[in-house]
Amino acid sequence: MPPLRKANPLPPLPFGEARATTTANVKVLAEHTAKALTSLNAMEPADRPETFQSKVSTIRINGLDLVANAVEPVKLELGATRDFHLIVNFFGRSHAITGGRRYDWGQNDRAVLFTECERRLGFSERRSALFAHLDRQRLIDTACAMLGDDAAQKLSLDVDQTRTLALNHGPINFTTIFRQTCQHIDSLGGNQAALEALGLDDMFYRQAVFLLKPQLLVGDAQNENVVERGGGPIDSVCEAVRNSRHRALTLTEMEQISGLSRRSLQYAFQKRFGLSPMAWQQQERLHVARERLLKGAEDFNITQLSYEMGFSTPSNFTAYYGRIFGETPTATILRSRRASPGDSLGS
Repeated sequence: MPPLRKANPLPPLPFGEARATTTANVKVLAEHTAKALTSLNAMEPADRPETFQSKVSTIRINGLDLVANAVEPVKLELGATRDFHLIVNFFGRSHAITGGRRYDWGQNDRAVLFTECERRLGFSERRSALFAHLDRQRLIDTACAMLGDDAAQKLSLDVDQTRTLALNHGPINFTTIFRQTCQHIDSLGGNQAALEALGLDDMFYRQAVFLLKPQLLVGDAQNENVVERGGGPIDSVCEAVRNSRHRALTLTEMEQISGLSRRSLQYAFQKRFGLSPMAWQQQERLHVARERLLKGAEDFNITQLSYEMGFSTPSNFTAYYGRIFGETPTATILRSRRASPGDSLGS
């Protein structure tokens, strides 16, 4: 009897390596994969079953389901579906056959967008991939917000067309862009509340829009019209930021409020404040944070506050806070607790 072949280590996951479920049971893998590929009917090893192994990590952020999966060669069957999902391989290649056509994608080459499909047969060699179950209408709404009111009517994302998508456009590499998003997930330890507070789901949808329409990266020509339209759109964004005291607005929300494209919004904020919209929001929310810190609550959680204020890490929050107010958040709390009720701590 020939000796059993020893399996090689699987490639790393796009995110969640430390929290991954590792299994040699293809049924367990299928259960996790179905969170993104809800029409999955069957999955089986494409090579020797005794050497099959897989690992998977999942997360849900404001309705966005992401699955990171690394696996030995595998075959899949999916039923007819209206699901809308994006697959980006970080290692290895895959292909699928549906409607009489074959679609091939692989690392640093092409991703694939599956829209309404007939029965689908798929095969993956040894690979690591990111699966995203997207909301079709949210993707369209995000793209319209990025383009602004004046240009949204010209938009066509071809969201009804299953197709592969190039990952490289000149100096822009979308594998790197999606990898950075995955690194955000890991840097926060998969903390769902923190990721939602940071708007990582909005970030992902915006990246998906760029992948579908890379020409949007070139920008638009609305900038000159912002001044002519007056300060109304920017004033509306500023008011919304100040009224949203318990969470930061996403860039898409700012575009929707103003009716300006992403380029025009950036231009208008730079012209008025010398800052990008997100940098201006961070500055405003630091004052909100200081108001809360000055209350000196015994159970105050600075880590949670930093996420609510839209900072990616508590250390970034502390650094920005110190730059503006000349002391750390902890120092503000301690000073507040030492002060008598009649004292004034300033702002």
